[in-house]
Amino acid sequence: MTGRISSDVLAKELHHLDRLEQAPDVVEALERVVASARSLFGVDGAGILWLDGNGDVRYLTASDERGKALELAQEEIGVGPCVDTLVRDVPVESTDLLGDPRWPEIGDRVAPFGIHAVLGIPVRIGGAAVAALNVFRDSEHDWDESETNAVRSLAAVIEAVLANGLLLRRREQVIEQLQYALDHRVVVERAIGVLMGRHDLDPVDAFNRLREVARRERRKAAEVAEDVLSGRLRL
Repeated sequence: MTGRISSDVLAKELHHLDRLEQAPDVVEALERVVASARSLFGVDGAGILWLDGNGDVRYLTASDERGKALELAQEEIGVGPCVDTLVRDVPVESTDLLGDPRWPEIGDRVAPFGIHAVLGIPVRIGGAAVAALNVFRDSEHDWDESETNAVRSLAAVIEAVLANGLLLRRREQVIEQLQYALDHRVVVERAIGVLMGRHDLDPVDAFNRLREVARRERRKAAEVAEDVLSGRLRL
């Protein structure tokens, strides 16, 4: 992937993007970062999935309509490589979503858009994932360590943009929602752990149990998590 651009040029471009942390609009800055993925790394698109103010997995931005379709499908269904990246806080890759047994629903949903290989990298604030940066290709592809490291460098730019917005207490909706998610992250993580132990679930399935109740009752995931921990709600 990085063979299309020299290391010197990559460093220069990333340095230029670093200046976006002072941009007047956070979402606009993130849109510019995501759009740069195609020219920087030779991928066919990119997007960001994040934890919003309700503690839910949501689409934030993408390089194009196909990237948006990939993120929205995962937001709706609650599974996929980008959801795994965000909930598990680890890089997740798929050589080809079409036929990937881990997320057959996502493969079927994005097939009309020609999306195949996907790589997800965590975006971290305060040592834990708050979003996932995802890049994709139009064909099957085996991602290697150099590609993971390259995309991680772009995720670091996104982290800087978000962290600066939090530091300056920007009054933008995305920053206010992110602050709420950060303030209640521990509660949600503890509730996920309880459900994992109680029902022998993996982290994504446990998270989706909280998410389903929160959506059904029109509450925040953190509120449902608090009820689980206090014993007021047994899922």
